[in-house]
Amino acid sequence: MNEEMEMRDSVILKRARQADMRRNLRLGLTDLSQPKNEYMITVQPVPVDDEKPEEKMEDYMSDSIAQNEFDAVKKRMDDGTKKALRSEQKIKLLTNRYKMRAAKIWSQVEATFKHMETAEIEYKCLKALKRQEHLAASNRISNIREDVQKQKELEKTLQNRYGDLFVEQERIHSQTEK
Repeated sequence: MNEEMEMRDSVILKRARQADMRRNLRLGLTDLSQPKNEYMITVQPVPVDDEKPEEKMEDYMSDSIAQNEFDAVKKRMDDGTKKALRSEQKIKLLTNRYKMRAAKIWSQVEATFKHMETAEIEYKCLKALKRQEHLAASNRISNIREDVQKQKELEKTLQNRYGDLFVEQERIHSQTEK
């Protein structure tokens, strides 16, 4: 609240100084000698320092007040800058923690994706292997059935032949006994 009052007071003083400067400028311009034509240049004589000591003192005091105000504003700006730097350092500290955590989590996410890609490749390989094994198993079953059928036919043929040979042997054996 004090800062607001000081700011208002400094604004009021600034406006008062500007009004004084305008008045002095107008007075100084009215005292100038006017040229007789637009090409004529008039030169003012060098003024003699006839200011009173009180006027010099007032100028010095107004300069001193302005310097004090300037110093106060500069101090506030420096304090604000220091505060901003401290806040920036705190924010960097916090964000660095978050950055480190994010980097750690990101590496975990990348590792998870690599693991998922590997698992997907393994799944596809095992799926293709299952399909091939299923086809190979059905082929093996049909081949074994064919082999069994051939063995049955061969056994039947051999049994018939054995039967024929046995009958032949019996016949030869019975002829030799007679």
